[in-house]
Amino acid sequence: DKDWDWISSHNDMGAEMVNVSDAISLLAVQGPKAADALQSLTDINLSDMKYYTYVQGTFAGVENVIVSATGYTGAGGFEIYFPNSVAEDMWNKVFEAGSDFGIK
Repeated sequence: DKDWDWISSHNDMGAEMVNVSDAISLLAVQGPKAADALQSLTDINLSDMKYYTYVQGTFAGVENVIVSATGYTGAGGFEIYFPNSVAEDMWNKVFEAGSDFGIK
């Protein structure tokens, strides 16, 4: 709510805004093997993504997923944003794809 309030207070251009936070889930996969661990789940070339950019595409069979290149560990990683309705399936697919890469 604090972030939404700040963004709203700076909307001096009258842009139409919709807060979808309660409808979206996020998984963060961080570390030096993140791209390799997730690549089998998407046709987005994860290794080519520049730091702090994002792409919208198909991920784990779900369309319109936002994949953001982040790196909170200093080694790179990704945040994956998707509808709450597919959260459990997305979680399972990420852990399955990442099992050979040490995702826990």
